[in-house]
Amino acid sequence: MNEIISPDLERQKQVVIKTEGLAKSYKIKNSMVNALNGVNLQIYKSSIFGLLGRNGAGKTTLVDILTKITQPSSGSFKIVNNSKTIGICYQNEILY
Repeated sequence: MNEIISPDLERQKQVVIKTEGLAKSYKIKNSMVNALNGVNLQIYKSSIFGLLGRNGAGKTTLVDILTKITQPSSGSFKIVNNSKTIGICYQNEILY
């Protein structure tokens, strides 16, 4: 029995966002606070990626680094040039 593999399967395995040892520290009241500590991440083409975590886990800091709003303290990241869209959906709390 032959398995039929979609031609898009190989493209879906391509990494479009990659971080290596990404770290960010902030100085707060004479002490250093680590917002990120050695984050290694790979996001693949044609994937939908959700970033979940508790308050203070570093989600916003990671997104701010990837969108170049802030610079990492150490580590590196790469976003492949042919990535068409990086969407960000921040949570909004609505009170009625």
